[in-house]
Amino acid sequence: MSRMKKSVLLNIAVALLFIASPFLIATTGSNFVPGVYDWRADVNDDGVIDITDVAITSGKFGTFGEAVNKTAWYELQQRVDGLNETVQLLLTTISSLNSIVSDMQVDIDNMNSSINILNSTIGALCSFAVNSTTSFTAVFTTETMNWIDMGYTSTKVSLQRTSSIVILFCTQAAITFGHGTIMVRAVVNDTPNPSDVYLTPYISKEGTFPGHRHSLSTSSYSYCFYQPSVPPGDYTIKIQWRLYAVESPIQGSVSNRTLTVLAFPEV
Repeated sequence: MSRMKKSVLLNIAVALLFIASPFLIATTGSNFVPGVYDWRADVNDDGVIDITDVAITSGKFGTFGEAVNKTAWYELQQRVDGLNETVQLLLTTISSLNSIVSDMQVDIDNMNSSINILNSTIGALCSFAVNSTTSFTAVFTTETMNWIDMGYTSTKVSLQRTSSIVILFCTQAAITFGHGTIMVRAVVNDTPNPSDVYLTPYISKEGTFPGHRHSLSTSSYSYCFYQPSVPPGDYTIKIQWRLYAVESPIQGSVSNRTLTVLAFPEV
């Protein structure tokens, strides 16, 4: 580069600095420290104070208007940035609280489910039903074909919900003469329980003429009947009996008997 061009450029730079100096001094104030970056002199806010800032300032030389306090604006911007950080922190906190509330709702739903199960269980326990009857009157039968009601051996139960019924029957019984056995069954509202059972041992005739008879004296016998899924309602439960004969005539008897009905609600 020729000496003349260098001289011209130097003169231009000096002139620009001379022109911009009053504006920079007015802008930065008495706190301006030469050689130290001052954001107030960074006109284009690019982090560097260079010829571009000088050019921008010189281009505005001689203009005037309402003064702007850049310090106040900068402080305001800092406050805005701080508020934005606070808002972001609040949003994060709200998101965390929403997650906690969601987890709490799951816990509440699980607790409500447990409470419902507990209430259902309590309701089932409150719906438990029991009834019993006892008779010491001896009754006899010679019936071998048809089921007949056993005298004084029935009771009633009221169900509030669908239940499983356990029917407990025990008695003293015997075949008073003849060969065979006593059979019994439980009846719920005239509907026989699917099971019918031999209550007493089977007594048979053995040997040839004149033969002999095996007999048993009166003894205690029992059976447990079970009827599941009985709908709510009022029920009469009774015991029916008949004889199974090896040969006729035959007679059976029962006495000192108890019939107990337990109804367990199905949860």
